[in-house]
Amino acid sequence: MFLHDEEIEQDQLWSELVSAFRVGNIILTIGTGKLPRGEQKQLGLAAEHDYAVLDLHDDGPVKEMLLKNPWADGDVWKGALRRRPNPTAVEDSEIAATVSQDNQTEDMMPGTFWIQLHHVFQYFDNLYINWNPCLFSHRQDMHFSWQTPLSGSARNIFITNPQFSVSCSKPGKVWILLNRHFRTGDYTHANHGKNGYISLYLYKRNGTRLLSSEGAEIRGPFVDSPNTLLKYEVLGNAPFTVVVASHDLPP
Repeated sequence: MFLHDEEIEQDQLWSELVSAFRVGNIILTIGTGKLPRGEQKQLGLAAEHDYAVLDLHDDGPVKEMLLKNPWADGDVWKGALRRRPNPTAVEDSEIAATVSQDNQTEDMMPGTFWIQLHHVFQYFDNLYINWNPCLFSHRQDMHFSWQTPLSGSARNIFITNPQFSVSCSKPGKVWILLNRHFRTGDYTHANHGKNGYISLYLYKRNGTRLLSSEGAEIRGPFVDSPNTLLKYEVLGNAPFTVVVASHDLPP
């Protein structure tokens, strides 16, 4: 989920996350985007880096996430107003004096920190929501290989793209998850930025095969992560077509 998407409603998203998180239906991680080196040092956040979400706290207008940097000795968010471990600087002492004694003495694991929701939307780019698969009443997994076309081929031509006809017996919500397999060594510093992008397109074409990308009902974002999700509200039983799209994928 792209946190800077203008269609996201913060309060609605927060309510959905809290209700699902507290019953154990989701696992959350969150990632920063590009940050200048000076801003990284000032904020205590690493650029283009993912953090685990350990807890969600909702106290009226104050909404917070407890995050953990997987680098145990890495920097932590310097803007926390509560439960900040071992305040040392003058401003930290002033902050500590304004919170309860219980909050001051709470044990914190290395690399963990509380951050308010508005700062999450300000400094983080992506939220990764991992749902419990047992929540879905129906599920079908398909594995396939795709010999991608040579670089320079027309991106709007779908002749060789994997395509699927999807149909439902009754109205409802359909989630289509594309998971990409990587070779060992693809996600190394030497290969950074060379893995290309994937996306999903959806068409109301009665499940027929497409030759070009024109006329898509939904065009998913192109992402360089291993997964991309497309959600669709099915109103009838007419089949639709889903196409795997790519940009700059290696062979």
